[in-house]
Amino acid sequence: MYSDGEQPVSLGETLVKAGYAKLVNWGLEMMSVNAFTLREAERNAKQQRVGIWRNYVAPATAGQPEYSSPSW
Repeated sequence: MYSDGEQPVSLGETLVKAGYAKLVNWGLEMMSVNAFTLREAERNAKQQRVGIWRNYVAPATAGQPEYSSPSW
């Protein structure tokens, strides 16, 4: 975290919002807080096509969870 005046700001969240970072599930599973916030930030960056998501094309299975358990 770094400080923006008196308000603490998450560097990771800032990078994800700007489209300069990509989340991985194993990393989010280890987090106790802010995982949902980061996932939403990445989703918004993809929709706005910023940073690394500039040429992003949603998978054909849109509407389905990105990561799902195998159905055996």
